[in-house]
Amino acid sequence: MDPPRHVRAKDGIRRALDNPALLVQDRADARAAATARTAPFLNIMYAMLSVTVLIGALGVVNTMGMAVFERVREIGLLRAIGLEAARIPMPEAIGADTE
Repeated sequence: MDPPRHVRAKDGIRRALDNPALLVQDRADARAAATARTAPFLNIMYAMLSVTVLIGALGVVNTMGMAVFERVREIGLLRAIGLEAARIPMPEAIGADTE
């Protein structure tokens, strides 16, 4: 079975030029060479992006946890000064809208 036409053309060019310093490539070879050079850089960028997303998620979790912790303290204080449990959700709902 004969090789494809582009392979025969590359071999013909190599033989005609007869210079080992020249590199004969088709589009697929050039794309593979470029991908091989940029793959490590992209892997580093993906790792940095992952760390950035993780840090952002931890920041959101920390903020939400602190908000819940403060609400629990506020509700406890309101209950300690004698506010009935049925009346607590209304000031808390208003406070949640204004913050």
